[in-house]
Amino acid sequence: KNINTIKKRFIFDYKFSTILSMLIIILAISPIVAKEKSIGYDRLIVSTGKGTRVMIAKIITASLFTVISSFILFASDVIYYQQIYGFDGLDLPIYAIEAFKNCPFELTLIGAVFMTYLLRLAFLLTFSFMVVFISALSKNEIASMAVSMGTAFLLVILSEHIPSEISPTSLIGTSDMFSKVKITDVLGFPVFSFVVALFVVALLSVIFITFSIRRGRKCC
Repeated sequence: KNINTIKKRFIFDYKFSTILSMLIIILAISPIVAKEKSIGYDRLIVSTGKGTRVMIAKIITASLFTVISSFILFASDVIYYQQIYGFDGLDLPIYAIEAFKNCPFELTLIGAVFMTYLLRLAFLLTFSFMVVFISALSKNEIASMAVSMGTAFLLVILSEHIPSEISPTSLIGTSDMFSKVKITDVLGFPVFSFVVALFVVALLSVIFITFSIRRGRKCC
């Protein structure tokens, strides 16, 4: 049984909520450290010897904010989708969609929707850690926001020129991942390309978190 391809692919191709999430993350998180620097409060924090603990708390806060805000926006996408197209057929295997007949994963459509959210969340968490790091380097909120906005714009522009296997933004849209088998050779072993992209965002997250914490140990 095949179902309408165009309407069922909509939820996997729709990226506006992810772009909106990035903007919200910048507005909410970019002042998280920079604001303290602008008023000299960072010196007080470092002098207490709790700079590392405070920075870890900020990273956890940024993570929770990202999870909650991105879930609300993604849920709004699903509700909007339901209002227009309905939820019929979401319990069917994903290959019920003609365009996804070669999907390498054993998923229902609702499982694919959930997987889409998790992959987008992985990207957004890495993005939020990057914003925290930029905030830790910036002297004030305006500089932090401007650099974060510029970096987000650069990410979107470069996404067209970076191989999807190593591009964090490739996790935003999942139609390609579900429509064909994409394999990357890693040291002679075949690995799904999206797994390589997940490894890249995980590595970037560790780098941003590590340097943010190190930055939190000193002021200025």
